[in-house]
Amino acid sequence: MTTTGSEIRNPDFLIWFPWVEVTVDEFQCSFDAVRSGAVLLHEGTEELCRRFLERLGIAVRDIRGWDVERICTPFFTDLPDASNWRDRYRISWRVTIRALATGPVPDHGAEPIGVIATDATSSVGRPDRRPGDEVCDVLAVEVTRPSSGTAGALFERLRERFPDHSISIQEIAEQERVVRIGRIRVGRLAVEDELERLDAVKEACAEMGLATCIPRFELLRARVP
Repeated sequence: MTTTGSEIRNPDFLIWFPWVEVTVDEFQCSFDAVRSGAVLLHEGTEELCRRFLERLGIAVRDIRGWDVERICTPFFTDLPDASNWRDRYRISWRVTIRALATGPVPDHGAEPIGVIATDATSSVGRPDRRPGDEVCDVLAVEVTRPSSGTAGALFERLRERFPDHSISIQEIAEQERVVRIGRIRVGRLAVEDELERLDAVKEACAEMGLATCIPRFELLRARVP
């Protein structure tokens, strides 16, 4: 079961790259949440978690906990060449939810999933929508046919190019292709002061043939139908 952002008109958030790990007594679901409207995330609530999981098609009996990490990345932009750096480096959130499911957990592709939801804690914490001192990640994505490449091979390529950064790989299998999301944790930076450093990481990934923004990702997916 896959739902896309286009199925909800004017969503507050888009869920990107969901990943679920199932253990004996619970599951853990992680994904990137990107602001599509005016709503921001802060600490999150149980109601918000249930709304996210509902849109992912996951029925739950009990929410056991959640984490919301604010990050800044150049991936979730439609304007990678914008002159204003805030249009190129956008705030998003890495959400992790731990819960008990009441049924099977569906698989999802790499299409964004629209959500209408609010975070009651955002009115209390008043998070800034403009990047400042942030945890910065660069996402570097490859799209291949199932017979081409591996997650391990992408990890080694990125580790060799960025030996001083933490690297992780997520793999999403679609019908005729595989999407591998490399995450390069650059660290906590004052974004405006470190644009040259961040751009250098992004450009190095682009030179490796990896997508570092939504338009490039969509182009790669279109080439591997």
